[in-house]
Amino acid sequence: VALTGDWHGPRWQVKVTPFYNFVSDYIQGTPIARLDPTGQPVLQFQNVDRADLYGVDALARYAFNEHFALRGTLSYVRGINRDNDDNLYRLAPLHGTVGFDHRWQGWESTIEVVLVNEQNQVAAYNNEPRTPGYALLNLRTGYTFRDRFTVQVALENVTDERYAEHLGGINRVLGSDVGVGERIPGAGRFVYAMASVRY
Repeated sequence: VALTGDWHGPRWQVKVTPFYNFVSDYIQGTPIARLDPTGQPVLQFQNVDRADLYGVDALARYAFNEHFALRGTLSYVRGINRDNDDNLYRLAPLHGTVGFDHRWQGWESTIEVVLVNEQNQVAAYNNEPRTPGYALLNLRTGYTFRDRFTVQVALENVTDERYAEHLGGINRVLGSDVGVGERIPGAGRFVYAMASVRY
């Protein structure tokens, strides 16, 4: 069940979609009576009789004029395993983005902040570790030639923030720079360039 409210005017928009899902035979990785070489429990896909997932997706945008606009997104989902009333395993925490966009002739540029809340609603049954929140700053700019050929350059994670995505992997390899059982860190500061052709 989902319901969308969309309010907008000539220069602004707010869109909110709350949802609720009832899932029978939800598939989830659950620990079995076997350990991997690092001593961590092995997970196996099993069916949960019932799981409930509910949350909201939202976006907003305001155009100051034809060149400058402010936008944002928000996403939240909560999952409950009704077999044991525990949290569902591996669900993203509350997260969103705030961006300031600029357009002028063929140029498009963005300053974007990615905001991710800590995830403490974890599956105790799976011994799921919590993850702290973090914020990332991204910069992008690009130019479109003759409405067809676009070149874009971006600098991601400008402040070189050290973070780990909650849905990222957990290291189970001995002798790595990342400790066994620790989450694999996200990408540090990096630059990329891309080109595309529209036809």
